[in-house]
Amino acid sequence: MDSPQTPDASEGAEQDPGGERLRVQVANPADGGLFYWLFKLYLFGAITLLLAGLAMVPVVYLAVGATVPAPPDLHAYQREAEMETHILATDGQDLTVLVNKYRYLTPVDEVPPTLIKAFLAAEDRGFYEHGGVDFRGILRAAWANLQAGAVRQGGSTITQQVAKSYLSSDRTIQRKLKEIVLARRLEARFTKDEILYIYLNKVFMGAQAYGVRAAARVYFGKRLKDLTIGEMALLAGLVRAPSRYSPRRSLEQARKRRDQVLEAMRETGAVTTAQARAAKAEPIRLASQRDDPHRWLAPHFAEQVRRDLIERYGKQRVYTAGWRVETTVDLPLQHQARQRALTSVRALDKRQGWRGPLLRIRGDTQKRKLLDRVQRMYDTTRLKIGRPYPMLVEKVTSSRAQGRIGDRRVTIPLELASWAAPYTRTNPENERTVDSLRQVLEEGDVVWVISPVRWMRRKAWGTAEEKNTFMALHQVPRVEGALYAYDHQSGYVLAMVGGLDYDRSTYNRATQACRQPGSTYKPIYYSLALDGDQFSMATILQDRPYRPEPGEEWNPQNVHGTLDGKVTMHMALVRSLNLPSIELLVKLGADKVAAWARRLGFTTPIHADKALALGASCVKTDELTRAFATFVRGGTQKDPLYIRRIVDRHGNAVEDHTIEEDPQLWEADRLDRVWARSTHRAKRIIDPRTAFMTTKLLRDSVLYGIAGRCRIVPAPTGGKGGTSSDTMDVWFVGFTSQWAVTAWIGDDSYQRPLGEKEASYTTAIPMWANFMKDAVGGRPLKELPTQRPTGLSSAIIDQNTGGAPSADGKTIRIYYRPGTYVPPKGDES
Repeated sequence: MDSPQTPDASEGAEQDPGGERLRVQVANPADGGLFYWLFKLYLFGAITLLLAGLAMVPVVYLAVGATVPAPPDLHAYQREAEMETHILATDGQDLTVLVNKYRYLTPVDEVPPTLIKAFLAAEDRGFYEHGGVDFRGILRAAWANLQAGAVRQGGSTITQQVAKSYLSSDRTIQRKLKEIVLARRLEARFTKDEILYIYLNKVFMGAQAYGVRAAARVYFGKRLKDLTIGEMALLAGLVRAPSRYSPRRSLEQARKRRDQVLEAMRETGAVTTAQARAAKAEPIRLASQRDDPHRWLAPHFAEQVRRDLIERYGKQRVYTAGWRVETTVDLPLQHQARQRALTSVRALDKRQGWRGPLLRIRGDTQKRKLLDRVQRMYDTTRLKIGRPYPMLVEKVTSSRAQGRIGDRRVTIPLELASWAAPYTRTNPENERTVDSLRQVLEEGDVVWVISPVRWMRRKAWGTAEEKNTFMALHQVPRVEGALYAYDHQSGYVLAMVGGLDYDRSTYNRATQACRQPGSTYKPIYYSLALDGDQFSMATILQDRPYRPEPGEEWNPQNVHGTLDGKVTMHMALVRSLNLPSIELLVKLGADKVAAWARRLGFTTPIHADKALALGASCVKTDELTRAFATFVRGGTQKDPLYIRRIVDRHGNAVEDHTIEEDPQLWEADRLDRVWARSTHRAKRIIDPRTAFMTTKLLRDSVLYGIAGRCRIVPAPTGGKGGTSSDTMDVWFVGFTSQWAVTAWIGDDSYQRPLGEKEASYTTAIPMWANFMKDAVGGRPLKELPTQRPTGLSSAIIDQNTGGAPSADGKTIRIYYRPGTYVPPKGDES
């Protein structure tokens, strides 16, 4: 057997001289050991991952891009950006502003260059160099935040901030990736100035202000071009954290942030060192919080318009559309209406009695605090006529009460406080008086005072030079008033007082309240009687004491007694006699009266029984006014209009209800309205003959009835007053050939009768007449009724008997449908 072969020495084995075989050693100069191999392994893995990541970038970009919204349409943004809606009076004054966000779109070329540089220095120094995403800036911000141990810098560019505003506010990697993708798309679609335009108009700057122009108004009350360098820096510094750096929240934080921005502006060369130093020394002067004119010009009117807009368009659209809502309110008339309502209600409230001081203070420290606070709140250098002031009573005698309004010394004489007999809910007697101020006031009382009557106001009254300033004791009325003025030819509501103090009560008594109308309801069913062939103005009704049915508790009476005889229908309405009016309603039928009222536009509940004759069912002021206007309009009806026109942000009409006679229209617009309204016809509600005769009755109510006070108005007027049961409401609804106006005074809470001797002619009629005297002025108005329709005859009759005129009796001309009245022979015309 062969033995195993052994390698030959020629194959590379070496033998030592002793004949032993030697091992072969292979040396590898690249071998660095274990750590060297691990390093190479990880480096290879990193390079592999990096390459894989780079390969995935387009995939991720496309995947994220599929979920990113399309870049905004710049023109669409200008059309759709949320902007405030202005509600304006007829003369263009703001009544109120409806706003979710204050925003005013401003072209970039109208923004001061220094303000732009302030934003670039604070937010994105490389804006004009990068392509939407500044990766070096991101790394720089990350390093700065790491060193500071907190977030001190943001890495987002202005383009990214614009992109972010179109995405959700989630703080996730997915949202950040979307932001980067959208930023790149914005850069591809828009120029830098277009991106800057969106940014400067869209960026949130606190206090509901979006964009630089809105922020300049909100914080400083200035136009952009009027801002100082310090104010520009402050605005630019707000963007990072508006809540933290708002000067309204912390002036110190705002100042620190402003100075940081100024330093950044100096570093970038936007301002010089001297300018930065001067701007840092500027005090921060904020604009006072803007008063909402809604509170004092025509508050209930503006609120009515706001509710109407929201009902028809929805709140979101109304508050963001940027509309100009041009209303019908005439501010001079509105002011007159409020003053007359306030005067009348204050007078009635004082007749009811004194409800006591606002509070009673003891101790010098508390008195001093009160006087200091009053001094801060009120300007006492010149007291204003008609404005109430709080007075601290310091000394009281039987004829004088002395005290102070802040540091101003004033005196209440007895003659200006004698009305202040104690108020009581159980005693409706009014006009009780006191003969000593000690019965009313004592030291430490805080009371309202107001300017005295005219004859007690000296030439220097109200000035600091008048050492002993007389004031009248005053109190805030607890009863309420409303006044509603409506041009029944155009439909424009010219003035509306829905209450005396909007801050105290936003409830609109002119359009929301449903109150008993009393005798103002009588023309409603008298017109129904005149609409048929059974009754005329000369129809005889019975004026005798009411005979209750068995078990009936209702026992109505005439206010001024019973004639115990016969009266014409004309006299029954002109003198507002209750008993013959009840007879008339019973003959007509309460159900038919209710249906007739619905025809005239009443929407409130109607109780069809005998009490309806005296206005037992409640009505709304605006509906009652419209019904009376239907009579004077000849039987057609015009719904009240509160909005003349709505114009969008581009000047296009959303709604247009203007008439060609509107004094605010341009001539071209006037011609357009003539064409637009050429086919418009007013809705006919009742026969023109019925309307004419009812208007005649209401005109005679002023000429011969209890509404004689209305004759002070320098124009023909007609109307009807009313007092509800228990004297909780008093009314007068009147009209001229142009206007229909309603005055109302009442007790919201039904707590106490207005007064046992109070009625429409003591309160509502004077309020109406005084307003109309001021409002009508020298306007040429037509006689009432305005135009006699065909199909009516007339006759002169005895006012009481309805027969032929007698030598010693009063006569009146009546109108009637042929067949409803047989005149004395030869007297028909």
